[in-house]
Amino acid sequence: MKKTVIMIICVITIIITIAACTDHERTSPFDPNTGKVDTLTTFEVSFGNFSSIGLTWNSDYLNEEGYTFNIDRKIGNDPDWQENYMVLNQKINSCIDSMPRAGITNYYRIRVCYDQNTSDYLLDSVSVAPLPNPFYLQSYVESASATKLTWSDTVGGEKGFKIDKKTGDLGEWIINYGSVGENTTKWTDTQPTTAGSIHYYRVRAFTYADSSDYSNVSRAENVAGVSILFSAGSFIMGTSVGSLDSLPVNVTLTKDFYLGKTEVTQKEWLDVMGFLIPDGASNDSLGDYYPIMGISMYYAIKYCNFRSMSESLTPCYTIDGSTDPANWGTVPTSSNASWNAATCNFLVNGYRLPTAAEWEYAGSFDDERLYPWGNEAPTDLLCVGHDRYYAYTVGTRSPAGNSKNGLCDMAGNVAEIVWGSFDDLGTSCTDPFETGAYAAIANLRGGSFLSELYEFLCTFEKSMSPWNSQYFDGFRVARTKTE
Repeated sequence: MKKTVIMIICVITIIITIAACTDHERTSPFDPNTGKVDTLTTFEVSFGNFSSIGLTWNSDYLNEEGYTFNIDRKIGNDPDWQENYMVLNQKINSCIDSMPRAGITNYYRIRVCYDQNTSDYLLDSVSVAPLPNPFYLQSYVESASATKLTWSDTVGGEKGFKIDKKTGDLGEWIINYGSVGENTTKWTDTQPTTAGSIHYYRVRAFTYADSSDYSNVSRAENVAGVSILFSAGSFIMGTSVGSLDSLPVNVTLTKDFYLGKTEVTQKEWLDVMGFLIPDGASNDSLGDYYPIMGISMYYAIKYCNFRSMSESLTPCYTIDGSTDPANWGTVPTSSNASWNAATCNFLVNGYRLPTAAEWEYAGSFDDERLYPWGNEAPTDLLCVGHDRYYAYTVGTRSPAGNSKNGLCDMAGNVAEIVWGSFDDLGTSCTDPFETGAYAAIANLRGGSFLSELYEFLCTFEKSMSPWNSQYFDGFRVARTKTE
């Protein structure tokens, strides 16, 4: 009996051993008798994004030892393969190529290697589209030491963006002047700029292996503090279309005058006044080169005289016989007879508000254009306005939205306070609004970031109380040329 049991155990052991050996011979990819390695049965290549091509193959080798998967790569029509582009151990059945080439077909082939023995290749490929370029690049000077860039990118997969810069129209491009990482679509140039300086920027996306084409070129001009000279002349003020108080008037201006290229900025206001009034800025529109906002007409004429005095110019405005705002008292927040009777001297060289006639002359100039930039309907590329909820830094739509003479933001951004209105001008006049008191009613030109499109017309105006301030109102300054 004992011998029988021992024999049975031996038979079972032999059967298990044979079975084990048979299983190994069935699953092992290497045949030691022939030296051949089995070819993989599946190999697939798939596009993930511009920094990721996925490779997968069958997993029969996961439990085997000593094998490697050797992957070669070839790009487009290049006849040469990059042999052993990736070499992976037997416990892996997928990988990522993080350096695919864009705009061309990427070919891959895989083989199994064991010692000096290899299988046949399996081949697959994927065509990759060109790396899309960034678009809608915008740049604007936020302060003397901060020029901000923003752009759009809807694809993803890039490793970042590179920024080139050029100074002036004749400058050379500085390649890779700046860069940002992936999924970032804004950048700030902290190189200081001076008034009147112009810089150009362009952006491209990059991966480990490729770069896209460039975005549009964006122009950033430091326009703060710059004035533009207008010569005396004649024009048709108003229009026969629309508001009844803007009927056409033949107007002659006999004096040359300067007009600020931009609306008065918060820095220009702070340098003179030393404080921001409650509505002078908002959290979304706070900074040196944002326009001052929420200014009443009373406050505007006080600023003009203080600024004139700070620059040793002769103040224009007189209240109660004095041109020194220190003698005027606190700026009224309701109607005030003395402030309503303020007069303006147009024969001196100090700062003042432009008259309604000067503003419209500068906006429509010599061709009676509908809008400061021409007759094209307003768009977001031409002006900051209509359904926006905050102002932008001055000059962000320059030069596309500029007037014929280069004035920025004449339409949109903040509505601008002017001196005088269309009332009682008749059919022709010379130098309107230069005599008499016009501070009892504040008139607004150009519309704001909240305005309807028709308010951007050069001929449109609306009025408000001179003591009232609205958070979307501002102003630009004028000066009579006296020399």
